[in-house]
Amino acid sequence: MNELMNTYYKKTVVPIGEVYGVQGTDYTNDFSSSEEEDNCNYGNTYEQNYVAEEMQKYASTSKEIRSAMTEVEGVEGMDYRNNPLNVYSTYNFSTTAVKKELPIDSFRKKILDLVEINNVVIIQGPTGCGKTTQVPQFIVDQQRERNEYCNIAVTQPRKIATINVAKRVCEERGWSLGTVCGYQVGLEKRISPDMILTYMTTGVLLQKLIKSKSLQQFTHIIVDEIHERNQELDFLLLLIRRFLNTNSIRTKVILMSATIVAEEFAYYYRSHTMDKVYPAPVIHITKENQYTKTIFYLDHLQSAMGHTHVSVPELDIDQPIITESIWKIFTYLITVFYKLDPIDLATNQPLIGSVLVFLPGIHEIEEANKHLREHEAKMREEAGQKDAAPIQWDIVPLHSSLPTDDLAKAFRPAKPGHRKIILSTNIAESSITVPDTYFVIDFCMTKVLTVDPATKFMSLKLEWASHVNCDQRAGRVGRIGDGRIYRLVPKIFYQRKMQSKSIPEILRAPLERVVLQSKMLELNETPQQILALAMNPPNLNNIRNTILSLKEMGGLLLTCRKKYTPADGDLTFLGVIMANLPIDIHLSKLIALGHLFGCLDETIIIAAGCSIQNIFSIPFQERFSAYRKLLLWGDGSFSDLIALLNLYRVWQACKRDNKFDSSDSERRWCRTNFVSLKGLREWSMLVDEITQRLERIKVKNLPRQRHLQHDEGPLILKIITAGAFYPNFFIRIPKSDTTEKDAVKIVAGRSPYNTVYLTGMDHTQPGPLYIRAIKALLANDNDIETGMSVGFDGSSKIYVEFKRSTEHHTLSVDGRQLIADTITGRIPKEVYEAVRKRQLQYRMELKLLPNKEAWKFANDNGLKMENSLVPSNELFPSASTFQEQNCYSECDYSPMPTLDTQWIELKITEFVDAGHFWANRLECETHLARLEEIMNKTYLHSVVSLEKKIQTNKLYAARFNEDGMFYRCEVRFKDNLFARVLFVDYGNMQQVPLGEIYELPDRSEFKMPPMALECVLYGIQPAPKHNPKGIWSERCNEHCKQQTMNILLYGNVHSVVDNIVYVILYKQDPNLRIGVKSINQMMIEQGYAQRAEGSFLCVEDHNKRMVVNNSENPVREAVRLSYDNRVRNYEDFEAPKLSKNHVTVNLKGPFSPLEMTVYGCMASSSSKSVSIESSSINTVLLDNQPQDYHSRLLVAGYVSQTAEGGRLKLRQTTLMPNVRGLPMVLALLFCPTMRPALTADGTGVASILCGLGYDKFTNRAYYASHDLVLELDTELTEDEINKINRVRYYLNRGMKAMEEISYDRAGENEILKIQQTLKKELVELIYIERVPTERRYAKHPNDWAKINYSTMELKPNVSNDNDVWPLLWFVKLAENKDPLGVQVNLAAMDDMMRGVLPYQEITCKLCNEDLCFVSDIRRHIMTKEHIERVAIFSHDLNILNQEE
Repeated sequence: MNELMNTYYKKTVVPIGEVYGVQGTDYTNDFSSSEEEDNCNYGNTYEQNYVAEEMQKYASTSKEIRSAMTEVEGVEGMDYRNNPLNVYSTYNFSTTAVKKELPIDSFRKKILDLVEINNVVIIQGPTGCGKTTQVPQFIVDQQRERNEYCNIAVTQPRKIATINVAKRVCEERGWSLGTVCGYQVGLEKRISPDMILTYMTTGVLLQKLIKSKSLQQFTHIIVDEIHERNQELDFLLLLIRRFLNTNSIRTKVILMSATIVAEEFAYYYRSHTMDKVYPAPVIHITKENQYTKTIFYLDHLQSAMGHTHVSVPELDIDQPIITESIWKIFTYLITVFYKLDPIDLATNQPLIGSVLVFLPGIHEIEEANKHLREHEAKMREEAGQKDAAPIQWDIVPLHSSLPTDDLAKAFRPAKPGHRKIILSTNIAESSITVPDTYFVIDFCMTKVLTVDPATKFMSLKLEWASHVNCDQRAGRVGRIGDGRIYRLVPKIFYQRKMQSKSIPEILRAPLERVVLQSKMLELNETPQQILALAMNPPNLNNIRNTILSLKEMGGLLLTCRKKYTPADGDLTFLGVIMANLPIDIHLSKLIALGHLFGCLDETIIIAAGCSIQNIFSIPFQERFSAYRKLLLWGDGSFSDLIALLNLYRVWQACKRDNKFDSSDSERRWCRTNFVSLKGLREWSMLVDEITQRLERIKVKNLPRQRHLQHDEGPLILKIITAGAFYPNFFIRIPKSDTTEKDAVKIVAGRSPYNTVYLTGMDHTQPGPLYIRAIKALLANDNDIETGMSVGFDGSSKIYVEFKRSTEHHTLSVDGRQLIADTITGRIPKEVYEAVRKRQLQYRMELKLLPNKEAWKFANDNGLKMENSLVPSNELFPSASTFQEQNCYSECDYSPMPTLDTQWIELKITEFVDAGHFWANRLECETHLARLEEIMNKTYLHSVVSLEKKIQTNKLYAARFNEDGMFYRCEVRFKDNLFARVLFVDYGNMQQVPLGEIYELPDRSEFKMPPMALECVLYGIQPAPKHNPKGIWSERCNEHCKQQTMNILLYGNVHSVVDNIVYVILYKQDPNLRIGVKSINQMMIEQGYAQRAEGSFLCVEDHNKRMVVNNSENPVREAVRLSYDNRVRNYEDFEAPKLSKNHVTVNLKGPFSPLEMTVYGCMASSSSKSVSIESSSINTVLLDNQPQDYHSRLLVAGYVSQTAEGGRLKLRQTTLMPNVRGLPMVLALLFCPTMRPALTADGTGVASILCGLGYDKFTNRAYYASHDLVLELDTELTEDEINKINRVRYYLNRGMKAMEEISYDRAGENEILKIQQTLKKELVELIYIERVPTERRYAKHPNDWAKINYSTMELKPNVSNDNDVWPLLWFVKLAENKDPLGVQVNLAAMDDMMRGVLPYQEITCKLCNEDLCFVSDIRRHIMTKEHIERVAIFSHDLNILNQEE
């Protein structure tokens, strides 16, 4: 041992900075850099740790360790600074502020004496006794008197308290903040080289200790508010105890709280001497308060409330619930407080005290607010005048999710004559003090975060609060006057059934960060062994599942020191990144993947945004408006993460371009966009902090790095989002949802993409009378005149159809245009907004006239019935029997292709995008010339000058700006000043002042139908490779425009739906020249487009056209089939004045037939129902391609479950691009390992099982609850597995390169090459042309051990145990001798009949018969015809096998 110590002393010792404990760091410069609270140097210093480890090996008694460490610390401590005692002479240490005597002052000597002779001292003192501010000053003054160095760390659980306490101490001593005393919190710090007293959050100190692996940088550590037993605090207490007993015995530790069971902490920090156990000493601070606090329980209130006839409910300790009688007691208390207000001796007037109400969550706050408002309104009504109540109520919600301005109301004085009633969660227990509080009402409940140890799903569980919580709440009064506390539980229930203390977070919350922190200590112990020494050790199964979860995410390797063990795993570089960043580990993985794919900046912004709780500032009443803004930020991406990225970029661009000329303009911008300026600034600070922490481990953007292009950005970001949040995968299975045919039927033949419906209408009413009222229900603020039409079918349904605009509103971000109102696919955003209104429980009240009055008004205003359609027994005419008046009925000509029209010649007049345009038929030219001549020679009258109301979707005249000529137009949208008009004969859109819209002359020519045809290229859609959002790229648009404008084109009419012509377009007449390719086909071959399934209505119309053209008399057949029996829609109708006898109906809806359901892929989520959080952009989830039977993937950043565990709620969601086979590809890209399940004949893969694999000795899955099963709807081949393995290989190489660069063992060129290769390989993989296949069944799809194949396994050529993503294996597939899948089909029918497979509707491929029930299968396979066909099929198959 002596030789070891001599060797140590001969070494050159580098001074260690006492604030950070970073060896070899320039001390003065380190203060100007960002904080180092989460360690970034995961290596270990030789002198400090090597000696400590050797001492632990050789020292036989604690006395030897104590002696050796004294010598070592002497070396380190003596040269801690050049001259640390200069602080005492440089600054004034006399108290300058006049402060009142505090209860703790009388305990000063006792505290210092006990700290002197004990390593750990516990102080228990009531709130306000002065322990937080005075105890550190006691120590500083003592050390100064002795002229001895000190470095004191004081922790607080919350940032606000940390900063405020540091400021208070500096005010008392007259120090500038950040000199002698300062603070260090997560995103902010005020420190200097002279600091000897640092207030910091618990997390800051924890990471300093993990980094230095000792307490030696501090002479004293004070841990305050230790009753708040969160994970960080418990792990900090564990480290302090461990280091005190090994390498830091000279550091003094003081633990403080107002409400703790002190004996528990005293025993945990016990000391052993001469075979005796001595608990740590406890000092109880007594406080003589000049004010009294009185606590009342429900029992005490029963006699006072006898006249109200409200009984005290029986409470169940296992089922916390707020009953209606409790709400009545609550409102009664608020009502009578005016009788209890103290009298101000100076004015002899009552002091109206504030009421602080403790509720468990935001839902209960809303409920309490509702009860108080209703009770207040009732009191006013009974009094007969508006302000009859003795005192008016000013109700203020206080919840962390509310805007900052709303939170600030809690601290402002109430208005004269008003009582402030603060409805708060436990946020006001300790970190917030409301100064004028005289009353506390405590519902004695709280919501705690719990985690399912098996599934890792989190939930907020409603529980009874502990005595510690309730005591903290009671401490909010009695500071400025006598206080009254009302606990809304019986006293016996409180004393005998409610627990005395809360369950520590370490026993109920996720443990990933704690496990990673334990791995960063680099001890030869498993996380279970380390955490077993916690004050309350976590459940071993919880630790085990946490380790499995970290292995699944790549933070730990599957093996520990080359051997597999479920209890441990070696730390990967990805795990190092996770441990270094102060964010969720999934978000850390997102950043690591972002660096590998060259989008580090984007992922840092996203990860920081997901970590800030209060970015969006949404008042209760503005949730719908906030959703509309969220759609704008999403830019058609259907991703909460990309919406955050766009928001941040726009905000930064506005700042950079000086768009905010003052702080007020920035605040106005924030209010308009429902974001919090404070949240944005915290976001920016966190972005900087994450960037700086990553730079310390040399994860940063490289000088020659190629950043993401605009077109590839959304795709890459979505792919790495899937990788970061694997296995939180949720899929839409089309067969379980509404097909397009069903959707069309639901909306009575209308297009399901732009139609919503409401139910509950009185079917005996003339519906068109209420069109304006119905439109008003669905209209948005300042947007009343939108393109809506309303239809009825004689049932209780109302159909509302939205017209989609051909223009897009854009928003500039970093020099590029975001399309701000685009939703991917064919669904207008108005449909999303309408469904969102239903989710927000908008009241859809429709006021109706009595039936007789309604029909009289209808008849008087020209609404007639078709009498021949009215049944004789019908009391009131059906709304479906209205005669439709057509404004074009006087003209025989229409350019719209009839059913017998196959080809049209046309010229494009207005180009919308590559697949959408307006055109004139060649035969329309004479009509157009006639219209233009008459209109520009006729005197026109302005509609406004005639004092008429301009109606949407009605024909008028307006000048076209480019040539100044008048043309017919239709008003699509309007506000108070302008209208957006469509020139119906050419397709141009233009904004026109309302005063420049003119009435059309009453001539037959102007009643001709619009001459312009709206056309869409049939059978194609934008290739996601060019734009993943489903929008034609600018490059494609420009190419198509050059190819098609100003020339005669030939269109093959495929179908006509909703007055849109779907065409296959040619530049030359294919009837005259063989082999001419269509423009549609050329766009596919050039890569701009891909094939798309036609909609159901398109196919239906096309089939009619085929029937017509194959008939003997196409013209007559076209007339016969042209009768459209769908219900007509109405644009507008005169609204009647309601009578006193009107009836109100409450409509339900709006509903969309395309609303989509998703199901979990994991074993633990597959049986649970799923909903999406209301703050997500995907809270309204619609299927924009219902005709596509392939699975669609939704990835969730966070998954929580209800307290009972039956329902999952998804947050931070991203809808993946609709690419065939993409769910399969993403699962295979990012899973730890995979097992394919083959079809019965071994020719294909029916499903894949992804997860951690299984134990080959027990045949049990390592992490069964997280195993992911996917049924495949595209073929999976050996070639595709090889391509997936190439991406996984480069991911591993990239992670290894990041680690090598961090240790200065490699240059930056390696990561640059990998970034370029990864992007290229990934894009090629995603857009492989996959062969679609029917979903097939495989036996034992979720059992790792039961393989269903006997063929050869294909192992990867390259294998490395240190890979985060090991390469996947595959199997040699058999040759397909049954291309129609008959053999698989027969096997599936047999397995369903025997119950081996779950039953689903199936078709016998031999007999082409649909089998709906198991009984149908049993009957069918026994039929003679089926048996004969099976025999023939088996015979043919045997012959084929013999020939081979």
